[in-house]
Amino acid sequence: MIRRLITAAVLPVIVAGLALSGPGSPAAAAAPCSVQIVAHEDDDLLFMNPDIQRDIRADRCVRTVYLTAGDAGRDAGYWSARETGEKTAYATMAGRPNDWSDTVTSVQGREVRLSRLAGTRVELAFLRLPDGFDGRGSDRYGAQSLQKLWEGHLGRLTTVDGAASYSRAELIGVLHGLLAEAGADIVRLQDHRGDSGPIGVNGGDGDHHDHHVAAYFAYAAARLLATPHQTNTYRGYSISDLPANVTGADLDLKKATFYAYAAHDELLGCKDDRTCDADPTDGGRPSVYRPWLERQYPLPGPAADGSVELRALSIRCLDVRDFDSSNGALVQLWDCAGSPNQQWTFTADGTLRGFAGKCLDADPAGPAVRIWDCAGDARQRWTLTGEGELRDPAGRCLDLRDADLPNGTPAEMRPCTGEPRQKWRVV
Repeated sequence: MIRRLITAAVLPVIVAGLALSGPGSPAAAAAPCSVQIVAHEDDDLLFMNPDIQRDIRADRCVRTVYLTAGDAGRDAGYWSARETGEKTAYATMAGRPNDWSDTVTSVQGREVRLSRLAGTRVELAFLRLPDGFDGRGSDRYGAQSLQKLWEGHLGRLTTVDGAASYSRAELIGVLHGLLAEAGADIVRLQDHRGDSGPIGVNGGDGDHHDHHVAAYFAYAAARLLATPHQTNTYRGYSISDLPANVTGADLDLKKATFYAYAAHDELLGCKDDRTCDADPTDGGRPSVYRPWLERQYPLPGPAADGSVELRALSIRCLDVRDFDSSNGALVQLWDCAGSPNQQWTFTADGTLRGFAGKCLDADPAGPAVRIWDCAGDARQRWTLTGEGELRDPAGRCLDLRDADLPNGTPAEMRPCTGEPRQKWRVV
């Protein structure tokens, strides 16, 4: 979380371009584990606690993955201190000496830094991708961001230490590997339902762009898990406006944990109760961090029936026009409403079943996309690629005619170009 710079059913799906096995064989998988995937160092402490600390105190396997270095556009001195802060925080949660072993492991062909707390089943994984700010990134790290990678504006994203780079599909694959190898039966992520907003516009819903986009990557990875798991999603900045709901011993440990981290973050003023009440970095006003410490708010998880929304790079969804259930009814983009004509289910035979049990159907002779009685033939088989494209067997992509994505934009089949209007997000 870097506010200061921004004033369980397994769902069947075919994903091209990803190796679906983890770094170890299924037989070698670890015991059931809670795995958190977050954007920045401290997002876990602020928005997913006390759930994490309860797991640690119960001696459960816990692994937390940090996608970005939380670098704030600064050098290694700053972001490495934040990693040290996280280690100190997790030792505090565990009630253990701050004694860690650091290793580098290969996950899907990429080197990942893993740190394990001695005498526990607690691990931290640091991917060290650049902080994205409002999606534009920083000059120091080449104006790179997770959002640019997700939306197709960047082909690859390079870590702040230059040790690795990722395509969109490769990053999803590595996250899936980290989940599978840990034996994740609980996956925690930030708000994958929310809208990051356009690049350069601060938060479509007021949250940090990296929070949402890290969650998009995490959810895509979690959907590849072949084992039963529960997906838990957590709200971010907006919890400040909700009633406080973390109290007593939970609050005491959550605060002690965060303050242990904060001692290592030089940009953070909220380092104890006194400075949280009067933040010296914010003119002595109460810190914005204080209400986050007193709150934790999960969001609804995936639908029990396995259905999903297909969202474009906006808050709008793939929608059957006018709730029309007849063969040939066209599909379009429309504001997401959770309605039956916006629910889709990936099936094992490659079809996408939607409104009134009909299948998404691509006209093989033209651009039209409609619903039709499910027959399982080629025009109704779809592949969701690691780049977020929905392709038919002819290699065409589901495309939106109007790049501005207004309500009523028709969905059509077009040659795949990698443009943002051909990117789809499963929610």
